[in-house]
Amino acid sequence: MAFPDRAVAQLASEVQGTFRHAASHELTSLELFDLRQACEDLYALGPGQSTSNAILALAHQLSSGLSTQRRSAGKGRLDSLLRLNSCVAEVRLAISQALLNERNDAYYGLRQAIRNVNAISMNLLRSHTEDLTSLSWLAQTSAITGVLALSRQEGRGNRDDFYDRSPVSVGSTPERRHGSGGARLEPQPRDSELVVSGAFDAKGTQLRLDSRSYRPEDFPPATLFDSAGPGDLVLVFPVRSEYTDWGYLAVAAPVDSSFLGDDALYEWEALLCEALGYRDLLRSVRDSDERYALASRATNDGLWDWDLVAGTIYYSSRWKEMLGHSDDAVGDSPEEWIGRAHPDDRPGLLAELSALKGGESTSVMYEHRVMANNGNYLWVLCRGLAVPGGGAPATRIVGSFTDITDRRTLEERLRHEALFDSLTGLPNRVLFLDRLAQAVATAKRQRGYSYTVLWLDLDNFKELNDGLGHPIGDKVLVEVAERLRHDLREADTAARFGGDEFALLLQDVADLPTVERLVERLLGRLRVPYELDGHRVVVTASVGVATSAAGYERPEDVLRDADIAMYRVKSTGRDTYST
Repeated sequence: MAFPDRAVAQLASEVQGTFRHAASHELTSLELFDLRQACEDLYALGPGQSTSNAILALAHQLSSGLSTQRRSAGKGRLDSLLRLNSCVAEVRLAISQALLNERNDAYYGLRQAIRNVNAISMNLLRSHTEDLTSLSWLAQTSAITGVLALSRQEGRGNRDDFYDRSPVSVGSTPERRHGSGGARLEPQPRDSELVVSGAFDAKGTQLRLDSRSYRPEDFPPATLFDSAGPGDLVLVFPVRSEYTDWGYLAVAAPVDSSFLGDDALYEWEALLCEALGYRDLLRSVRDSDERYALASRATNDGLWDWDLVAGTIYYSSRWKEMLGHSDDAVGDSPEEWIGRAHPDDRPGLLAELSALKGGESTSVMYEHRVMANNGNYLWVLCRGLAVPGGGAPATRIVGSFTDITDRRTLEERLRHEALFDSLTGLPNRVLFLDRLAQAVATAKRQRGYSYTVLWLDLDNFKELNDGLGHPIGDKVLVEVAERLRHDLREADTAARFGGDEFALLLQDVADLPTVERLVERLLGRLRVPYELDGHRVVVTASVGVATSAAGYERPEDVLRDADIAMYRVKSTGRDTYST
């Protein structure tokens, strides 16, 4: 095996040294720990499937070579084989732990990213309580500096008069420039002007600008380029809706910034457009009795207006259309909405609306399910604003519905993929270890509770894959998963650990006679031939058994012993089990 750099070579040398020592001596707990740590450090140098395969291949190569040497020398061959198999098991556990940590980091990183995006979106939604043009919401992003400049045509007056009265929330693609320079914006009409509405500096100081207004071709300010380092970008986002060019938002941010994620960018840009237009909309509402005439042009969301004095709600045509209803099919009663809310979500929705009514809060953003005309539930984001606000009891609540079913479906799929095997649908290593950890903790805490872990490896699966092809091999794995599920109780767990390795967690089972009957029945079920695409396939398995009777402290120790027992079966005879 070739090692491309000194760090990899040094760690691989440590692994080799431990295997050589294990060939002739029993390893201490510290030496086994060092072996696992070296393997985890090796994986960390280049995370990925190829790295884990290379480390496991090295372990098997060392074990096989040293076993052959000991056999030739005729000294303690069986003891040496067991110690080397134990080393291989430790390497497997180390790789498992590294992969688990990697997946956990990715999972929690995704959750944190979703929380951050939602927090920023919530701040943008609160445009009625704070001025979004100050760009204070950028503090929750990775932005270094930022400048918002809004358009002003000559003769249109001061900044408060610049806004077009047609707010919408349609995203547009950002123009991106490297921090070291970049082309300026395309020239705008001669009488146009960009006036700085807000500036942001992540250091908490006031951003120094050479002017408060710029011609479009001179934007963004040089200060942003000065604040960006060699590895940063200056990004210019057109704040633009279907009917209005509000201006531009320029941000200096790292290359790996969240601003480079188009989904979050489009949402923030759309909400910023909505916030700018919403301020004008409130002015229009105060001046006239026209219901969202401008907002109806600005958004594709369903709008609603709850007159708390009259006890009626106006539902826009789009609101009804989202749920599959015609205009005349929905009345003006609050029950038309509340009655369609999912029973599990209804208490939370009512609590949020009650807080708005009583003046305890001035706005709400709440996700819940609502039944459509076809009987299916849609996920919607409900935004609401209390009028008059300011802590006084509301006389009116206005808001909108946004269909977020696709986003919630994607989030659910990502959560499922993080915990379940995509081929067989069984729980994966992450979920199995979590449930095993709970079983270990319960056994230590609750007297009389027991559990058993079965580590199962298919015999000669590689030869089957090579002979019949991977599609047949995948179908075999799916069929094996179905047979494993067959005899499981609801409390038990069957998981796929990757490749042809499976694990079973049996709750409240630890006595040897019961375990032996279960394993024999399982092996018998697996031996039944499979008829797959015209091929008659017979699959057997080697099973290692570990029970709670050993008094384990950690789930990793249970898997280690079950894995060692399974390899004992592999070395002495297959299609059976060992404890």
